[in-house]
Amino acid sequence: MPIYEYKCTNCGKISEFILKCGDAPSDGCKACGEKRLERVMYSTFAVGATGGASSCDMKDICPSPSSSCCGGHCKHGH
Repeated sequence: MPIYEYKCTNCGKISEFILKCGDAPSDGCKACGEKRLERVMYSTFAVGATGGASSCDMKDICPSPSSSCCGGHCKHGH
C-alpha cells in the first residue's frame, strides 16, 4: 500500500499514512490530533517495471481518462 502525506489544518505539520488507493486517513494529525487534514500532492511521476505508469498514477492528469487510456499506451502519450 502506498504512503500518503496529509497536512494538518490546525498546526500545519505533515503526517504520513499507509492507505489503500482512494482511502482517507481515519486517524487525526499525529502531532496535535486534529481530524481535518489536507492531502499533500507532489508533482512526481512513478514508472513501473514495464516502463509505463499505472492507471492510478495517471488518471488525474490525462485529459480524457477511460478504460483504454492512462496505462502507458493511450492516444495522449500517457
